Amino acid sequence: MAKSVLATVVVLLLGCGGGSGHDGGLGGPDGGLAGLGGQGGGLGGQGGGSGCTLACLATLATLVDACPMTGTCTQQQSGTTSVNICYGNGVKVNETVTSTSSSGLSITMNVKKNTTACYSVAMSESSAGDMTMAFKNPAGASAGTVGITSAGGMTVTCPGGQTTTIDSTIQAACGTELSSASAATSASTGSCTAGTCTY
Repeated sequence: MAKSVLATVVVLLLGCGGGSGHDGGLGGPDGGLAGLGGQGGGLGGQGGGSGCTLACLATLATLVDACPMTGTCTQQQSGTTSVNICYGNGVKVNETVTSTSSSGLSITMNVKKNTTACYSVAMSESSAGDMTMAFKNPAGASAGTVGITSAGGMTVTCPGGQTTTIDSTIQAACGTELSSASAATSASTGSCTAGTCTY
């Protein structure tokens, strides 16, 4: 697993002028919320996923696929730590920086479609470059946690289960599900219009 997996998982550059890593921030309609990680790439994307045995990845795929971030979009920034994004298909996203310090960065993302909650993700990156993404379902219960090390290794922990290291075999079997998990955090306002968007 390449280290470049970091960026697609956390593409949180909310604007054309957005920074990356810990150097960026929310800075007006043309600015952007700092993104976690700085390399390009993505989670999985290979294989059909029909042989995936990690049940929580299938659950994540169902949650994410029901609320795709597609269509024209409008962004509205709130202060220096939060931004709302409204998509033409009714999906709305709220992203908030919950912690930023020398020890790392944390961002919480909530997603809903119209008035119905879809899922949430609490994302954090340590100063060493290790990342965790904790997903919750609409009821607020854990839906699984994805971990990525600074060396590019990846793990998945299903609720109540053991942590599984994603090797090439699992990646091939769970490619579809991993791609959906990646899409869950792909909100970006690089092509969004500044305007009114309430979450």
